[in-house]
Amino acid sequence: MGRTLFVGDSHAAGYWCETDETVHQWEHNYGDCYSVENDKEVIVYALPGACNKKYPIWIKSVLDRYDDIDEIFVQSTYWNRWLMGASKKLEYGDGTKSDMFLDDRYKCPNNDKIAYYTDWRVIDDFIEIPEQCRADLFEQFKGLYFDDDNISSDWAPFHEKYPYTRLYHESLTHLQYREYLSDMFVINAMCKEKGIKWYLWTVNDRVYFPKHFDLFGPLSECTIAPKSSEQWIKENLNINIEEDTLDGEHYPKHIHQLIATKYFNYLKETQV
Repeated sequence: MGRTLFVGDSHAAGYWCETDETVHQWEHNYGDCYSVENDKEVIVYALPGACNKKYPIWIKSVLDRYDDIDEIFVQSTYWNRWLMGASKKLEYGDGTKSDMFLDDRYKCPNNDKIAYYTDWRVIDDFIEIPEQCRADLFEQFKGLYFDDDNISSDWAPFHEKYPYTRLYHESLTHLQYREYLSDMFVINAMCKEKGIKWYLWTVNDRVYFPKHFDLFGPLSECTIAPKSSEQWIKENLNINIEEDTLDGEHYPKHIHQLIATKYFNYLKETQV
């Protein structure tokens, strides 16, 4: 029996925060529950606040380390998140490896069949930080006017602050859609090369999930979830997971258990 890889954000990391801002992580998550339920070796690569752009390089780094991955669950996350990089020496990182930021310090206290990976924020002269378009970082949309025959250097969007530009001229545009699907196509190519089945899904209905995935070609190795875990659990188990959170966003262990057992079984029974 091979290993299962899960990639995701704070939900995959089992993150939650108490009212006094005490942070919990790696204590419980759907990957751990899946390992116990299936008596299987599992790898969880996760980072609170992670964006979808992280996933292809994470998967590549795990496939470089392990040759027995037989299934991958990709937790598609919020589209308002993006990666911010920096280089102290203004270098491109030419020749850097897939595990450039990989952090393997964390261990599961109660399950030796699970390996946890996350990312460092700073390595040597390079920085990679997931960020999101928070309400306190951007202004409301100001509308848009342009003359397609005469877009010059004084065009208003060229003079906005970057958070505004990033949100309204990349994130909320067709460019984000193209970028997302290109990342998923890369994941599919890696899985096809290795003969790995993978599943693309979302935790809740607040995450945007496209209706069309074939811009660059079919995701031939992928099962695309017809429903989020929130929707499926509500319809089939009569449980609203959005009403059962630890901190307004993150779920207790029994919800992770339902995702790991009931919902993932549903995904695995779904035809491509």
